[in-house]
Amino acid sequence: MKTLPPNPGRSGAVLVFALLLLVVGALVLGGVAQMTATQSVAGQTEWTAAQRRITLENSRAMARQFLLSRMFMFTNGSPAVTATNGLGRFELTARGDVGNFWETASETSTNAMLNINPFNLMERGGFYRVWIPGEVWDGMTNVDWNFQVRTRSPIAAGYTFVRQRPSTASVLFAAAPYINMGAAGAFVGYEGLPRLPVSSVTNTNTNDTTGYMGYLDVPIGASQAGDFTNVTFQLWTNSTTLQAVLDLSAVPTGTNSVLKYTVPQSATFTNGSNYAVRAIQLRGAPGGAYDFPVHVEVPAANTNVTTLVLTNNNLRRVYVNVQRSAFSTNVFTVRTTNNPTFWRLGMSASKMNVTFNTGMLPITGGIRSDADVLFPAGASYFTREADPGGLDVIADRMMWLEDNRAL
Repeated sequence: MKTLPPNPGRSGAVLVFALLLLVVGALVLGGVAQMTATQSVAGQTEWTAAQRRITLENSRAMARQFLLSRMFMFTNGSPAVTATNGLGRFELTARGDVGNFWETASETSTNAMLNINPFNLMERGGFYRVWIPGEVWDGMTNVDWNFQVRTRSPIAAGYTFVRQRPSTASVLFAAAPYINMGAAGAFVGYEGLPRLPVSSVTNTNTNDTTGYMGYLDVPIGASQAGDFTNVTFQLWTNSTTLQAVLDLSAVPTGTNSVLKYTVPQSATFTNGSNYAVRAIQLRGAPGGAYDFPVHVEVPAANTNVTTLVLTNNNLRRVYVNVQRSAFSTNVFTVRTTNNPTFWRLGMSASKMNVTFNTGMLPITGGIRSDADVLFPAGASYFTREADPGGLDVIADRMMWLEDNRAL
């Protein structure tokens, strides 16, 4: 057998190859070690970030729940609030200039954008009752956060019918848009755009025991309200009952933006006798809309009034709010006289059915009720209010809470 002579070049190549394998192996092992270390750090970072997000959401939820439980009765001079537990922490800044949210003037003018529907997510507009700055804790630092209490009348927003807590009886709705809180979706109309979820229109409030979705109530004291004084009394259906006659065409005096009239249970007639007030007659203002809306209130204690009469034509913004403390078997009737051809009217009726005997009279505005609203066959319905003006100040409103991270 022939033996090959030693070859130094071949031995050197083997050594180089072995060294190369060692280098490559070391690089691979180093890469594996680096990848393992990186994954460990990344996993820990992701877990920390997740914990911070959860803590932030917990803190935000605590702050929202605090405000939801108090915003219907927030009082002037409310102090700063700090709350904490093992899940989160929040702090709300004191707002000594904030009174009851129902009566506090909006920080954004309600007349700034008259045709905005706040229940539509694409038409947010203004109408913030108040902004409350605060901070929410994310586990490492405080994050600036804004909370906005918002209110608006659905009638002023263009919904012609709003029905709260429906009974088993039927109610006759006109064409959309309307709100029926007993139906799926509740908000009907403006179908081309997304709408605010019903769950966002809260009734979380310790003062409300009625169970109304969206809270049906009356702003007892309208912002900057003055008294409407152009009122006379006339005999009603007999010689011992009266109707209160409000002349809406009278030019207001003073600087108040809202004029209010509370209908009494009884009044003194020209003969000196005191008679029960059974009806309200609104004599319209056909010549102009006026910048001074009129709020007509029938308190729950006044159970005498059962009729509203619309006389002449009317362009002035007027809102009639009729209340009952318990559900009444009496029907509140709306009718006309003097053959009007157009009317502007917003209305709320609490705990009593309403019947409109207004024929084909076109009425701009709407009605909000927790009972049945009936129109005779062939009657005209409400059409949406496109220019609400000061209705947001005098009409009963829905209230809800929105929040966002401060920029």
